[in-house]
Amino acid sequence: MYEGAVTCVRTQGGLSKDFLITVGLHQGSALSPYLFALIMEVMTGHIQVEVYVSGTGKKKPMIF
Repeated sequence: MYEGAVTCVRTQGGLSKDFLITVGLHQGSALSPYLFALIMEVMTGHIQVEVYVSGTGKKKPMIF
């Protein structure tokens, strides 16, 4: 049904070149929210740091 499907990505610089979609997940799939949360956790993990909380002597995770 979707064999040979292509897409592109819109960025600040314009549209990317078309590329072939080889793997996907149907919209409305029960796995969609879980996979989104999982990927976002991995992608944002590098921006989480620990900061010193004044007066407590402890560090606390902070997300920017």
